[in-house]
Amino acid sequence: MDKMTPKERQIALKSGLEVDRLPITFSHEGYATKIAGMSYREGFNSPEKAAAKEIAVYNRFGVDGVSVSYTSINFAIRHRSKIQSPHDAPAALEEAALKKADQVDQLDLERTSFRRDVAQRTNRGALEILLDQLGDQVIPTYSISAPFTLASGVLAADQMLRATRKDPENLHKLLHFTVDSIKQIIDQVADLKELNYFLYDPVASGSLISPKIYRDFVVPYSKQVVDYIKALPHDHWVGMHICGNTSHSLELIAESGIDGFSLDQEVDLALAKEKIGDRVTIIGNVDPVKVFLQGDEQAMRQAVRDNFLAAYDSPAGYMIRSGCQVPYATPIEQVDVFMDESIKQATLAADKLFRGGH
Repeated sequence: MDKMTPKERQIALKSGLEVDRLPITFSHEGYATKIAGMSYREGFNSPEKAAAKEIAVYNRFGVDGVSVSYTSINFAIRHRSKIQSPHDAPAALEEAALKKADQVDQLDLERTSFRRDVAQRTNRGALEILLDQLGDQVIPTYSISAPFTLASGVLAADQMLRATRKDPENLHKLLHFTVDSIKQIIDQVADLKELNYFLYDPVASGSLISPKIYRDFVVPYSKQVVDYIKALPHDHWVGMHICGNTSHSLELIAESGIDGFSLDQEVDLALAKEKIGDRVTIIGNVDPVKVFLQGDEQAMRQAVRDNFLAAYDSPAGYMIRSGCQVPYATPIEQVDVFMDESIKQATLAADKLFRGGH
C-alpha cells in the first residue's frame, strides 16, 4: 500500500524531500474511456464524463496523474478545418482550414474564445470536478497541444514542413498566432492554484523534423508558452511529450524551460539522462504497442525493470510512463502488471535514493 498520495509525493519531490516511491503513470487519455465503460467519443463530450473517466483510471490503478486535454483537433474544429470523428477512435484531420501558410490572416483569435469554444468550457468544468473530488489526493494536469502541433490543426503538417523552407515568414506568423491562442486558453484556468500543465508536440517529432527546424520553429514558441505558465501567480509544474526519436534535439527541448520531458520508446533513457537529466525530470518510456498491447507479463516486468535501471537515479528525477498513448485494446491485466511491477521498482528506487537501500 502507498504511504503517500500522488499530491504529497509531487510536493515532496519538488522540495527535495523523501518519498515512499517514485511517481508512476501511463498515457491513458483514450484508454480511460474503456475503464469507465464509455465509447471513446463519449469520454470527451461533457465535463462530467471527461472527469469520470479520469477518476475511473485513478481509482482502478492508483496512477500519479489525472488530466484533461485541449488538442489540435479541438483547435481545428474551431477554425473550420474538416475532421473525421469515429465513435471509438481518436478524431483525425481530414482537410485543413488553410491550404498554404500565406493564408494565416484568415484566422481569427475570437474563434477560440472561451465563450465560443465548447472544448475549453468542457475542460474547465472537468478540472473543477477533478479538483473537487480528487484535489486532496492528486494535482490534475491540463494537457495542451504545443504551438507547432496546434498549428497542424489549421495547416496540414506536410504544408507546415514545406513552409519551413518556402515560406518561413508566414509560418512564424502562424506560430505566433498559436502561442496567442494557447495563452488565451491558459487564461481561462489561471485561477486554479493547483494545476500541472503538459505540452504535447507530436508534429515536432525528431522523426519528422531536423534539429535545425526544431531550433528555429519550435523552441522559441514552446518557450513562450512555458514562460507564460511560469509567470502565473501560482507555481505550476510543466511537462512535455514529443513522439518519435528526439535523441538529437534533447538539449534544445530542455531549453524551453520545462520541468519534465516524456520520452517516446524510440529514445534511450540512459542517453536522455546523460544529456538533460540534470535539468529536467526524465519520464518514460515503456513501449505502448510491443509491451502494453502485444507483450506478456514477463515482457512487461522486464521492461519496467529496464526502465528503472536506466534512469531511476537521474539527477532531476525520474517517473516511469508509457512511451505514448496506451492502445484502447490493451488488456487491463497487462496494465495491472505494469502498475504492480512499477510500484515494486519505484519503491526500491526511493529506498536507494532516500534511505540508503541497496
